[in-house]
Amino acid sequence: MKITCLLMPLFLLTLCLNIANAGALINGANQTGIILSNNVADSYTFTANTGDTINLRLGTTNFSGKLQLYGPDAALLETVGAYPVNDDLISYSATNSGTFTVLVSSAVTGDSGTYALHLAQIPEAFIVPDGDEGGAITNGGNYTGTITLGDLDMFTFTANAGHSINLRLGTTNFSGKLQLYGPNGALLEAVGGYPVTDDSIAYSATNSGTFTVLVSDGYGGETGTYALHLAQIPEPFIVPAGDQGGAMTNGGNYTGTITLGDLDMFTFTANAGDSINLRLGTTNFSGNIQLYGPNGALLDSVGGYPDTDDLIADTATNSGTFTVLVSDGYGGRTGTYALHLAQIPEPFIVPAGDQGGAMTNGGNYTGTLTLADLDMFTFTACKGDVIHLELKTTNVVGHLQLYGPSGALLRSVGSYPFTDDLINYTATNCGTFTVLVSDGYVSETGTYGLTANGIFDALSLSPPVISGTNLILTGVGGTTNATVVLYSTTNLTTWTPVFTNHFNQSRAFHYTNHPVTLGEYFRFVVP
Repeated sequence: MKITCLLMPLFLLTLCLNIANAGALINGANQTGIILSNNVADSYTFTANTGDTINLRLGTTNFSGKLQLYGPDAALLETVGAYPVNDDLISYSATNSGTFTVLVSSAVTGDSGTYALHLAQIPEAFIVPDGDEGGAITNGGNYTGTITLGDLDMFTFTANAGHSINLRLGTTNFSGKLQLYGPNGALLEAVGGYPVTDDSIAYSATNSGTFTVLVSDGYGGETGTYALHLAQIPEPFIVPAGDQGGAMTNGGNYTGTITLGDLDMFTFTANAGDSINLRLGTTNFSGNIQLYGPNGALLDSVGGYPDTDDLIADTATNSGTFTVLVSDGYGGRTGTYALHLAQIPEPFIVPAGDQGGAMTNGGNYTGTLTLADLDMFTFTACKGDVIHLELKTTNVVGHLQLYGPSGALLRSVGSYPFTDDLINYTATNCGTFTVLVSDGYVSETGTYGLTANGIFDALSLSPPVISGTNLILTGVGGTTNATVVLYSTTNLTTWTPVFTNHFNQSRAFHYTNHPVTLGEYFRFVVP
């Protein structure tokens, strides 16, 4: 044993202590030791820079510890510890640079026992001891770990200004604490405490750099396991084996499982003006569905107890890659889900066993609405056509929507308690129209029959539209990407090709800037 004296020039005093052990404290390390008497302390030192956040945590066994932090000038900065506590924490922001001293001792006369001392100094470099958890994390990853008595686990990731950062911590057998620190070491947000086992941070980065996440016990004296999840938008992300997420196809049905604190990310591309419909049906938990734009900004968020059927209907104001985030909307719940995307007027798939696709005039289309289902149908029509749509449902209140060739919503009908919905609409332009069938009351399932009249299922050329000194012609009913040749004549004998192109994704073509000539006729041919 030796006697160590700390000179305190501000008070012209010298503090002398019986020091059993002394050594350097490494950031991230788990420093263990033994206290044999209350008048003996173990001393540790570390260097810090102005602005660093210093987290010191002491877990003790068979005694109540005392934890003291001294500054570079030997001034006592903070002290914690008293009976019957066995888990003590100091969180301090350094106001100057230099060497700091930590003293560990017993808080009660005559007590002795073992301890583990942990240092999490942010934003400095740190180690991850063998068998412990921490280090760099990848967007989309699931990071599991164990919190021992007084444990501090640090993780890092890089982000750019404007990114949406979602962190979620699910804990078992203890209440967790989740903290986010910025690139300069400043604490940005902290959540956690008894009796919560599912903590979430949603933060928009105001600067770029390396961020630090600190995971610990949020109650004191507890231990257990955890899973940490990161969803950082709009960055690339991974989908771990056995988890769900990734690129979505329009019209697809995406099923998954939400584990404790889970965050599942999906992406899709959209064009400005597209109507985006996202619907989430959940079983055994209340979901939360969030839509983020190409720049990472949150566009819409719905969900919460007791809902099990959530809908986002949004119109894209710009083009790019959008991100969908699926999670538990109540906290601490787990279960299964089905996510559906109906993006209009983009091409879509009809999954096996589902309903949708092209319609013909007078057709009757039957189907089944599962939880949060979205069924899309299409047909072509021209300006002046009168469209009649009727939806009859059984055991479910239906919702019938009609979208124009541009993706704009034209009509929407359906609400409780109706099971027979009608749309009568006169087309103002030519192209492919989309019908969306869904549950209109939420969380219901059942069967339906959809009929359509006044629609085209054959090739048709609409009457020319005069715009100044030019004509605009539109043809509909072809197959997407099929070749079309437009001919004109003034004598009905000699036909001259004036335009060769392809039907677009709406099964239409448009010919513009043709000079107006009185008595001119047009026809088109699909070779």
